Amino acid sequence: KVTVAQEIDALNLYLDIEKMRFGERLTINFAIDEDASDVLTPSLLLQPLIENSIKYAIAPCERGGAIRIGAHVTGGMLQLEVSDDGPGMVDTTRVSNGRGVGIRNTRERLQVLYGDRGVVSATNTHPGLRVALSFPAERAAAPA
Repeated sequence: KVTVAQEIDALNLYLDIEKMRFGERLTINFAIDEDASDVLTPSLLLQPLIENSIKYAIAPCERGGAIRIGAHVTGGMLQLEVSDDGPGMVDTTRVSNGRGVGIRNTRERLQVLYGDRGVVSATNTHPGLRVALSFPAERAAAPA
């Protein structure tokens, strides 16, 4: 596990490459609450969701699009989200029945670590898709 801040730093390395590839066609917006920065998350948890947004929302669209990455803590739970302004998901049951590989792998990772308290949901936002993750917030130990 890494902190949310470390996860965002790792994502930025990947996103820098994608920004070179897509140029002005790719806009990234972060909405990371300061309170969430030191909360632990499984390493590289968000990257497959970002990859999905780039593959299904940004790449096929001539004008490109935007991806929003958010994190906040509510009621002792870390809430993470990746949303885009693409076409959304034609069949959102792909998420609930496990046919979407990136989302399915994310769900499985959370369930192994957090059981029923690790939740993944996907919602069409017209335009776009929002994938939300929720699991118990565990703070990183303060440096000695």
